[in-house]
Parts: sequence; structure tokens; C-alpha cells
Amino acid sequence: MASDSSHVRPDTSFRFTDLAEKPSPSSYIDRTEKPIALFGTHQLPVLHTSPLPIARESQFWMFAVLFCAMLALSWVRVFYERIIRQMLFAVVNNTAANQIVRDENILLERASLLLTIILYLVAAMSLYLLSNKYEILPDTIGTGFPKFLLILLGVGIAYFLKMVILKLVGLIFRVYKPVTTYIFNLFLINNMLGIILLPIVILVIFLQYDFKVILLQIGIGFSAIAYIFRLGRGVIAASGRIGFSSLYLFLYLCALEIGPLLILWGIFRVK
Repeated sequence: MASDSSHVRPDTSFRFTDLAEKPSPSSYIDRTEKPIALFGTHQLPVLHTSPLPIARESQFWMFAVLFCAMLALSWVRVFYERIIRQMLFAVVNNTAANQIVRDENILLERASLLLTIILYLVAAMSLYLLSNKYEILPDTIGTGFPKFLLILLGVGIAYFLKMVILKLVGLIFRVYKPVTTYIFNLFLINNMLGIILLPIVILVIFLQYDFKVILLQIGIGFSAIAYIFRLGRGVIAASGRIGFSSLYLFLYLCALEIGPLLILWGIFRVK
């Protein structure tokens, strides 16, 4: 019986030759074509070809340092309030300052010790913030809390050496009383400066960047005023001493006050 060709089914079986068939030009995208620039060109230079890690400095240690300073200030405020009032009055009254030196109050010495701790912490933190803002210190000394500790150590050593030199000057030139008065005024004015700078440092750390530069400049201004005022107190204390040589005063100002500032200024200018 002959087969009917009209009932033959189409061949739908898979063949490997189908894979060799080339797609039509309309079925693929030409990768050689240049992409269309939607936003045009830009003039921004490429600084880094690889991603940079985000360096966020932890502020916990800063909070701990400022907390210790605030705790010491609160202790002085509660237990030595009368002494603080006397010291504030002595800042604006030279006669009151001389009277405090003659009395040699033990409570004043204890309060002054706590205020000196506040001064060291605030001064070191201020220098740390200034060094980060103006890149004063090299990166080789470290960053963060280790850098702060080195600055704090430097502040303590600087003040200690200055006190030793002043004591030696008083003994060698037999001007122990004027030197003692000057040392007290130095501690008095610097300690009050530490109290003034404490809220400024707190605001610099926790406020936005736009206000930090202004606050740092305000802190530098207060420090300059305190420095000039302290030198004036020293000149008054020396001039009130009968037979005190003006040459000694000039040499002291050049060697221990003006000279170190000029050296530091020259170092920072070179950097």
C-alpha cells in the first residue's frame, strides 16, 4: 500500500548542525560601537584610581579626656569655691595676688594642683586640634590618642623645666621673692586660661567643621591675651623690687619667653 505524502509530519528532531548556524545581524548587539555620552565631558581630574578607605577618628578618648577635666573642675567648684573666688579676684588685682603669695594657703595649693591638671589636659587637647587643622606636627609621632599623650608629655616637661629654671634664677641672682611672685602669677593666669579654653575645646570637638576654625582662632586670641597679661605681671613684679636689674629682666624675657616662641614660629614656618 502506498504511503500518503500529505500526512507526513515535519521533522522536529534536534540536530547539532543547528548550533553552527550563525545568528542574523539583527539578533545581537555590536559591542564595538562607542557608547552614547549622555552628560558630556567634565574637567574634574582623577586623583585616585583605586578606592580609599574612610578614616574616621574615634572621639571616645577625647570624650574621656574632657570628662576627666570636667570632673576635676566640678571638684574644685564644690570643695574650693572660696579659693576660686580669691584666685579670680587676684587675676585682676595685683595686690590680692601678692597677699595670696604671702599667706601660703594649703587649700590654695590643692586647688591649684587640680587646676593645673585641667590646664595640662586642655592645653594638650588644644595643641592636638591645632596640629590636626594646620598639620603642624609630623605624622611620624602617630595619630589619635598616642599623639595626644606625646603632646601632653611635652606640655608637662616644658612647664616643669620652666619652673626649675625660674627657681634657679631666683637662687643664683638672689631674687627669690620676685621669682616666687612671678611663678604664682604664671600658674594663676594659666590656670584661669585653662578654665576659659575648656568649653571652647569641647565645642571644637563636637560642633560642625564650619565653626571649628572660628573657635580655634578665638582660643588662640585668648591665649595671646593671657600671655601678654602674664608678661605684664612679671614686669610689674620685677620693677617693684628695689635694686632689681633691668638687664636681668631683659635677659629672662629673651631667653625663656620670647626666644622659645620665635624658635617654634621658625619651625612652623619651615614646615
